[in-house]
Amino acid sequence: MVRNFEQILEKVKGQGRKKLAVPAPRSRRVFQLLEEAQRTGLINPVMVGEGGEDQPIGADVIAEAVTMARNGEIDMLFQGDAELKDFIDVVTAKEDGIAEKDSLSYISIFELPSEDRLVMLTDTLIQSFPDIKQKVRILDNAIDFAGVLGIENPKIAVLSSVELVNFRVPSSVDAAVLSKMSERRQLKGIIDGPLDIDCASSGERARRKGLESPVAGHADIYLLPDIEAGYSTAEVLAFLGRTTLAGTLMGTEVPVILNCRFESLYSLLLDIALASLRLHSRA
Repeated sequence: MVRNFEQILEKVKGQGRKKLAVPAPRSRRVFQLLEEAQRTGLINPVMVGEGGEDQPIGADVIAEAVTMARNGEIDMLFQGDAELKDFIDVVTAKEDGIAEKDSLSYISIFELPSEDRLVMLTDTLIQSFPDIKQKVRILDNAIDFAGVLGIENPKIAVLSSVELVNFRVPSSVDAAVLSKMSERRQLKGIIDGPLDIDCASSGERARRKGLESPVAGHADIYLLPDIEAGYSTAEVLAFLGRTTLAGTLMGTEVPVILNCRFESLYSLLLDIALASLRLHSRA
């Protein structure tokens, strides 16, 4: 099982450079990342198209990069300086894309040094207010990625603002349904919810509230109720907690790296490493 970011970097460095396409790069942040990823031995960058400094990156340029990914000409695709909405729209285009929009979700990963392991949060970027069917897809994506990290039977905390089912709190009802689906083996992993973050992060605090949970204090994956909770949690960890976050977009035929604004350059380098790790897990 992969336990920290350094292990991920070391593991993929020996797996050869990957062709990474990026549409019309222009910012210092993107060029610095490409230079560092190339220097580290992770990629050979493939620049697709050109664009003026003050002009938006056109859908045609993004589409050219997506076509290269679909045709197997490159190994991975990077958002670069393209606007997120424009980029996702082309990636999920009905005829020529490499994913379905409803199948996408984003996982943010951080290290838990006190326990020497990695922890995942999802969805922190893509699905705004997922219904129960979308939450099942988000969980399937997270469980698949846990397998990439060597976590075969992940423990999953389905978060809500309460730890008991409350019909006035829809996320608590969804959590109970997902937990029962896991119990009936309709979903892989060990899923428990609803759990508030207090109970989810500590078995002792859960017991104080009268809860016996196989997940409390041991969660590998935290399922957030919606984008407001997910994105805000990631930002708080990154900017106030000074936590290094890495991330991966799930649900695409070819690994895709996003240019998340709450992620540092080092985090984006880790994102490339995670994409490379996913490639080798498919082999």
